[in-house]
Amino acid sequence: QQGQISSGNNLTIKTNYLDNSNTNDTSKSGGYLYANGNIDLINLNNNNGTVESNGNITIANTADTSSNTNTLTNTSSTDNTNSSYSGLNTLDNTNGRIFSTNSKSTIKLSSSNSVINSNGNILSNGDITIDILADYIINGTIYSNANVNITAKNITNNSDVIAGNNITFNSTGNITNGSLTNATANIVAMNNLIFNTMRDRTLIIDNLLASGISQTELDSKT
Repeated sequence: QQGQISSGNNLTIKTNYLDNSNTNDTSKSGGYLYANGNIDLINLNNNNGTVESNGNITIANTADTSSNTNTLTNTSSTDNTNSSYSGLNTLDNTNGRIFSTNSKSTIKLSSSNSVINSNGNILSNGDITIDILADYIINGTIYSNANVNITAKNITNNSDVIAGNNITFNSTGNITNGSLTNATANIVAMNNLIFNTMRDRTLIIDNLLASGISQTELDSKT
């Protein structure tokens, strides 16, 4: 813990479970993963963690972390450029920071379970794409200077989703912006706000700001 791993070129770490959590330190004196080139990681816990790269970042969360026996622990917060996160389980960015500085880069997060971003930030000068095979409750802040594209079953936004261009929500279930306990959730697109839903599903949306707002109802595949 509280170690630093740095590479002047590319950095690849493949283990059953990579613990980069619980030392979010702006001075980067805690655990810290850095590469001047690309970073390739699997099975990362980035709760309060930092991953920073001048190149691409690929993180695949594919393991059942409850049964891992091989663990690499290297704790700290998260700043990322050209970021791609994919996984079969949960990507935990609680109190963390995922940051892409390049306007031509993208942040890609995918999981069969969820992306947990409570009190966290997913920030990009390029596009942000989040693809989840289950329900998705949005917490923390999602901000892009370009486009945001979110795909999940039921989508509930309890925070702020902001884009300098378009925001697209793709849902096979219901889409809800805000809740009885949180009326301050905002979805703001400087250009278009697009909702793609199945027919006969519920769309509950308030606190929207966009140049254009549209909903497309799709038939379920049979």
